[in-house]
Amino acid sequence: MVGVETMRTMRAAVAERPGAPDVLRVREVPVPEPRPGWTLDQATGKLVVRL
Repeated sequence: MVGVETMRTMRAAVAERPGAPDVLRVREVPVPEPRPGWTLDQATGKLVVRL
């Protein structure tokens, strides 16, 4: 469709509240846009450390 901007999204692990790893939920979120002076890095690995 002409003139319609497509919203880019990504999957992210989101902590809905403090706690153990079971509080993490995978959500579709908008891809962040870097502000002036910031950079955007793409992570290729995933790691959750349980202490």
